[in-house]
Amino acid sequence: MLAVIVVALASAASAALPAAVEIVLDASGGMHRPGIGGVPIHATVREALLAVIAEAPAARPNLVIGLRLAGGEPSADHIESCSATSVSLPLAGPDPRAWIRVLDDLGPRGFRPLTASVVAALGDLDPHAGNRRVVVVTSGDDQCGGGPQQVAAALAAADRPAELRMVGLGLAQTVLDRFGGVPVRNATTAGELIAALRWAILDLEDRPRPNGRLVLRLSAGAAEAAVARVDAFDQATGEIHSTTVVKEAGVDLPAGRYRLTVKPETGGQIEFRDLLVPASTESRADLDLSPPQPVAVDVGSDPVFRGAPTWVDVGGFPPPGARVQFVDGAGAAVTRPTEPSDEEGWIDSPSVTGPLELLLVGPESSAVRRVLARRPVTVVSGDPGLTAPDEIAAGSDAAVGWSRSAAGGDIVGMVPRDGTPADLMSCFTVGWRIEGSVSAPTVAAELDLVVVDGVTLSVAARRPLRITVPEVTLDAPARVVTGERIEVAWSGPEGREDFVSLAIPGSPDLDYLEWARVEDGNPSVLPAPRAPGKYELRYVDGEKAEVRARAGIDVAAVPIELAAPDSVPAGIRFEIAWTGPASPGDIITLSRPDAAPDRYFDWASITVGSPLTLAAPTRPGSYEIRYLSRNGLDVLAQIAIEVRP
Repeated sequence: MLAVIVVALASAASAALPAAVEIVLDASGGMHRPGIGGVPIHATVREALLAVIAEAPAARPNLVIGLRLAGGEPSADHIESCSATSVSLPLAGPDPRAWIRVLDDLGPRGFRPLTASVVAALGDLDPHAGNRRVVVVTSGDDQCGGGPQQVAAALAAADRPAELRMVGLGLAQTVLDRFGGVPVRNATTAGELIAALRWAILDLEDRPRPNGRLVLRLSAGAAEAAVARVDAFDQATGEIHSTTVVKEAGVDLPAGRYRLTVKPETGGQIEFRDLLVPASTESRADLDLSPPQPVAVDVGSDPVFRGAPTWVDVGGFPPPGARVQFVDGAGAAVTRPTEPSDEEGWIDSPSVTGPLELLLVGPESSAVRRVLARRPVTVVSGDPGLTAPDEIAAGSDAAVGWSRSAAGGDIVGMVPRDGTPADLMSCFTVGWRIEGSVSAPTVAAELDLVVVDGVTLSVAARRPLRITVPEVTLDAPARVVTGERIEVAWSGPEGREDFVSLAIPGSPDLDYLEWARVEDGNPSVLPAPRAPGKYELRYVDGEKAEVRARAGIDVAAVPIELAAPDSVPAGIRFEIAWTGPASPGDIITLSRPDAAPDRYFDWASITVGSPLTLAAPTRPGSYEIRYLSRNGLDVLAQIAIEVRP
């Protein structure tokens, strides 16, 4: 019923051709799944879209087309990943080369916020007059809690009506049922996909693809090459168009992107890639068949692990701007061209497995890339080799290890037993490390430690992890004296926010007079209060803000005594004997009787011992010797002294 509402609202748009079309393209990790012919879905969609965009300027010269991505955020945070929707190409007349740059750089990642992206696309279309259309191209359903309800509401709230069409990439029947009333074409072959995109974007489903004319000129350095057979491979459909070129020849090809295999009559074979042929125009390609400088490309190890960083070494004399790229057995690109740093470096391996080839391709020149070197490579799914304890204490950290086969973008974390990546907690990305740590919750639990594929956000490895709550205890003297250091031995979960405190009995759990974090060591050391009385030691769970253990402690007073002469001559040093708590920071001072505690003529730290010496003022009069607490503000004892001339 909801899907019917969506279509009813969308059909309010005129049946005339749209003036503005925004494509919402699935950029989630699901686009890495093998699709038509075993090629990753995103690679097949890229070439089919480019074929339609290459046709658009001639077929619909007044049409503006934009591109919004649904997904592309490899975050372990479900909310963050589901917020990933962005405009990659604003609404404008289609520029095929701009679309090539964006689609070649597309790296699908994370979840699929399909509904949020459609709603955002409707907003993108608001400023445009005339008929408007949103075209959804997706490999699956919304993964972020959205559905037809939100789309219907957005269509109803729009200032002007808009049409919605969908192109499915082998969608399951359950997904089709959820959007059952939306006009949809569900493609399972390359031909069906191009036809569906032409219907959805250009309303040209029933017309044959238009041709563009490609003029090929052969050369061998400064000289002209004579004769060669050229096979033009349509990267969108896989069809091959063959011709013989004598120095220069033109050939009519359906609009799209092509891979050329050139076989000179003198022998050998040379491959050129990514040649764009726009519709209804003439383009030229100069094919230099001269032998290139010696170059080679190699990998650090074979087999290569799927999705993991792969070390690539380019040898010889590659031209500036040369790039490496993985292709399948049929030559279809499964990764975008990547320029390694300097002549060697790390690149991401493909998301598909099986026998592939690593190509070194030249820089884009004369609108075509030449293949300079190639190397067969086998890509396999590696075991992440997850290692960790079977059991850890609540609130503690657990060391986790994994093998080099884990991809740099993979995520390690904890989920509830048999949980999904949407439930991840205490997680982090692998990067270049082979070890890390996770923080357990502060309650008992049966969890799973998982490695999540950073591309598809599916679980690549899982092992059970039990969280136990240890007994919490406090061990300290039952009686201390004021100012004494209290050593409190403890056992407990050792949570990051846990602490041991000294408080007044009956006060709120988070109130304290002194405190120490448990991560600072065991035993914790706290100073006893200055005021004698009954107090309470506590182990506090900082995350849950509650006391886990309590122990009473009595603080007894320590008599403080000062002994000095009744009078001393002005300006001389004299001795003072003392007894007291000798707490760190305590001092003995010489002040006027009416002076504030922090105003004195001379002072000495009790660390000097007893007796200690102070200097008498040079002015005769009545003075006071004081024992001050460590904060320098509390006078704990005092005696009078006279300074005589």
